[in-house]
Amino acid sequence: MFILPNVGLNEWGHAFWFVDELFSAPLHWGFVTLGWCGLFGAAGGVAAQIVSRMSNLADVIWNNAPKSILDPFPSQVGPGSKSVY
Repeated sequence: MFILPNVGLNEWGHAFWFVDELFSAPLHWGFVTLGWCGLFGAAGGVAAQIVSRMSNLADVIWNNAPKSILDPFPSQVGPGSKSVY
């Protein structure tokens, strides 16, 4: 969705200005910005999940926290069910 206005601006710009097909041209900076945002946005989400999981594992190993914190969906576990860990 966000790329469509940028494509429109790019095509409009090519109609009125002679711009080489280089990403260093100011007309193409929107593509580069969206590309970096997509790359780091996805990597940031994965990194946040990894850091959260590693934090829980470290609490269990080093701080003797209960293993129940490792369950990703504790609300879906029945009251008398056994933990799988």
